[in-house]
Amino acid sequence: MSSNVEFVAGTDPIVVCVLPAVLTPGVVDQMATGFEQLFLRGDRYALVSCNRRGAASMLARERRLIADWANQPRVREMGAKLCVGGATIVESPVQRATVTAILWFWTPAFPHHVASTASDAVDFCTTRLEAAGMKPSMPRERLVRTIEDRIR
Repeated sequence: MSSNVEFVAGTDPIVVCVLPAVLTPGVVDQMATGFEQLFLRGDRYALVSCNRRGAASMLARERRLIADWANQPRVREMGAKLCVGGATIVESPVQRATVTAILWFWTPAFPHHVASTASDAVDFCTTRLEAAGMKPSMPRERLVRTIEDRIR
């Protein structure tokens, strides 16, 4: 199982970011570098983010690492400018409730959906792309399968 962040190639304008099972400051640095490259490209996108299956629940320390990065002014500015919407796949009902509770107190810079499946995430992102006058470059079922293959 990889300990690196993966930005899945070939899925644009849907960006798929897969986090490893263990979240460390180094992983957040990898994620930040990947998003900075995305920001520099300047293309609008929809985001599917997820963890590999078997990942432990995020503890307060891990949630803080992600929040500190996500709340940086440049990240919020570029997310609002470029991201038409994002979905985070959280398969566990308990973890999904935790993420939903966090969203009561923190608002992402773009429309966000907590998805239970890859299909749910792709549907949300496709709807957001269409609302922005864009369309996915990959057929829905192939994109869902690509995400499922990456999070196994």
